[in-house]
Amino acid sequence: MFLDRLKRLNTDQLQLDDLVELAALCQVALTTYKQFEIPVPTFLEDGLEALSVDIRSRRIDAMKARLKEINSSRAVLRTREERRVELDAEEARIKQAISGANPNPAS
Repeated sequence: MFLDRLKRLNTDQLQLDDLVELAALCQVALTTYKQFEIPVPTFLEDGLEALSVDIRSRRIDAMKARLKEINSSRAVLRTREERRVELDAEEARIKQAISGANPNPAS
C-alpha cells in the first residue's frame, strides 16, 4: 500500500511523475483522515512536506536548465557586431580588474 511506501520514502530514487503521484495520494489520504476526524499520522504530514519540497526543487532545477538553453540559443542568434561589443566590454572589465588588483602595473 502507498502508506507503507511513504513510511520508507526516498525521493532520490523517484522520478518527478512518481513524486507528484505520491503527493496527490498523500493529499487525498490527509483529507480523508480529516474528513473522518481521525488523527493524521505524523509520517503522512512529514511525507507530504518532503514530497512538496522535492517537487518544487526539481521544478526550479528544470526551469534553470531551460534558462540556460534559452541563453545558449540567444548566443547563437547574436550578430557579429553584438558579439564584438560584448567581447570589448569583457576585455575592458578584465583589464580594469587586473590594474586594480596589481599595485605595480608594468605598462
